[in-house]
Amino acid sequence: MFRKLLFTCMLAGTSCAVFSQVQFGLRAGINFSNAIVKDENGNKMPTNLLTGFHVGITADLPVGDEFAVQPALLFNTMGYQYKEMNSGVSITVNQHPYYLELPVQFLYKPELGNGHLLLGAGPCIAYGISGRWKVKGTDGNTTVSKTGNLEFKNNISSTDSSYLNFNDLKTLPYGKAFDLGGTLLAGYEFSNKFSVQLNGQLGLLNIAPDVDNRKTGEVLKNMQFGLSVGYKF
Repeated sequence: MFRKLLFTCMLAGTSCAVFSQVQFGLRAGINFSNAIVKDENGNKMPTNLLTGFHVGITADLPVGDEFAVQPALLFNTMGYQYKEMNSGVSITVNQHPYYLELPVQFLYKPELGNGHLLLGAGPCIAYGISGRWKVKGTDGNTTVSKTGNLEFKNNISSTDSSYLNFNDLKTLPYGKAFDLGGTLLAGYEFSNKFSVQLNGQLGLLNIAPDVDNRKTGEVLKNMQFGLSVGYKF
């Protein structure tokens, strides 16, 4: 009984010591998002960058003098813009999905000046929660625009009338909700606990939804880069 009690106390003491080394912080910044989009024939669709933002909390767990593991929980906006000319009408489509993300960065933090250089890489798990879309059509001097909500679906129906009638269109599917990506970062942490970093992210999964429970051959992969500012408590 005494040994079990002693072991429990030692384990609790070790856990408290480890927890006391964790540095919690805030992180926010601007994103420039795009996507790899291909049709069923493998033709890549021309897409453009969209501007968004991310915000969330971080936790740095030191591993040695110059290394750390940094998980984070972020709200992140992604997406892309697509333009085409159809029968003399210029059409612009903006798709802005919103994600909750859990990136885990493995950081190298050597001293540099009065602060630390930041170099990191790691995986990122993301789950789509909502989003917004905007379609604008221009025919000469006439412009018509419409906005609505994005939704995440593993499968959509080709006969769903709610996606086929533009006048009644309120909700559009974006892709499958679950995504997995790889991330990179490079930045600098100042002595006053503020930091600045460049972030890059590439989706590794094809999140294009099935149609009528069948693979279509279409491809949709998120990608993003941005600038973050952080602060540690």
